[in-house]
Amino acid sequence: MKRLQQACGFSLVEIALALGIAAFALVAITGLVSICLNTEAKSQDDTVIAAMITQVMADLRRQRFYGDVFMSGTAAMQVGASGKLQIFPDSEGPAPIPPNTPLNPYYFDHSGILLTGSAGAALTQGQAVAAKAVYECIPTITSGTVDALTTGTAVDLLNVCLSFYWPASAISATSGSTVNAPNTRTIYTSIARY
Repeated sequence: MKRLQQACGFSLVEIALALGIAAFALVAITGLVSICLNTEAKSQDDTVIAAMITQVMADLRRQRFYGDVFMSGTAAMQVGASGKLQIFPDSEGPAPIPPNTPLNPYYFDHSGILLTGSAGAALTQGQAVAAKAVYECIPTITSGTVDALTTGTAVDLLNVCLSFYWPASAISATSGSTVNAPNTRTIYTSIARY
């Protein structure tokens, strides 16, 4: 008598089960790729922002200090009689601008390089849009610390808030509002003068 040979291979149930496991693994891997891409984009933004922070802080440190007055663009900040930091415009003398007044914004390209106008002048928002600026940084001097041991009036430590917005093209050209900027990052740092 002849014996029937058993067929070698996989049954339909085994194939369906293997395909189900492979599909489940593929969906999980696709989800991880999406998370990895988002993390990589955020890491790239962080790297560019670190370079921009270095440039902005270097520029702010180069600003003029005259005694107890910090000069930046068109504004001067000094400690008033109350011991609080006051901000004064160059042209108006003692008329105080409220603390936490934003200074002139800085604009950067996609790689974090500072964009400037002719002769190194700061760009206006319209010029920044024309120059295809990607990032906008608005620095704000939030407060100053008085060193009472030396003069009692000199601002020796300025606290700075750097607010980054991108893409800069999303910022309203008419009002300068940063409400429409989909990405923001706020950094707090200090400028010491000793």
